[in-house]
Amino acid sequence: MMAEDLKTFVNITTSYFDSVTQKTADLGIPFIKNRENTFFLDYTGVIGISGLKKGAMYFTTSGGMLWTIAQILLPGEEEIGEEILMDIAGEIANTIAGNAREVFGENFWISVPFVFRGKPDEVLLNVQTPVYVIPIIWENFQSFLGIGLD
Repeated sequence: MMAEDLKTFVNITTSYFDSVTQKTADLGIPFIKNRENTFFLDYTGVIGISGLKKGAMYFTTSGGMLWTIAQILLPGEEEIGEEILMDIAGEIANTIAGNAREVFGENFWISVPFVFRGKPDEVLLNVQTPVYVIPIIWENFQSFLGIGLD
């Protein structure tokens, strides 16, 4: 993956938080994920990528962050349960990947999101290249964006 590709994902993620929540997210310095650290939080949305670029990306965050975003997206919703939190995690991942598709072109194909709760022992992102992890802080909540593209 080229530095320019990583910068694209950084810009898309920053724009997502600015436009959807009207609150800026601070993105940390990307680093390469190693096997010892999983960097998965409470909820994770994973998107498979194929076409000219192959790999996957994921967005992982806490339930607290998703609940706070749900309050913005669904004002007046009285009961924000597990299903809504899972949907929002998948939607954030899908929006970031969809916006990347607009940048990379029609041969950047994305899957529907696979969403899970919890911290698995290991989730294999079927890529041969390193997975870059971008720390995200929004409203004092930690999250991570992971990207691995061949």
